[in-house]
Amino acid sequence: MTKMNNSATTFLEELFGPLTLSSALSNTRKPQNVSATSLAQRLGISVSYLYKVERGARNPSLSLVKRWARELGHSEVQFAALLLKK
Repeated sequence: MTKMNNSATTFLEELFGPLTLSSALSNTRKPQNVSATSLAQRLGISVSYLYKVERGARNPSLSLVKRWARELGHSEVQFAALLLKK
């Protein structure tokens, strides 16, 4: 598993706040103009559950995190690492 170097992590956290899975998931969907409804349908989950994950109120499974990353064109490894960081 690759690990993001400290300077990159520090830079991202200065821009966006603490780098957590929920912030990463939310901050990758919105700039791509992907609606919550569209992404939830593609992932096979409810919009309500998607929002709860993005707020950090629910912890998704590893398989969901990997699918989420793929749907948005991002690294499964980096998203999975954030899930396991907790």
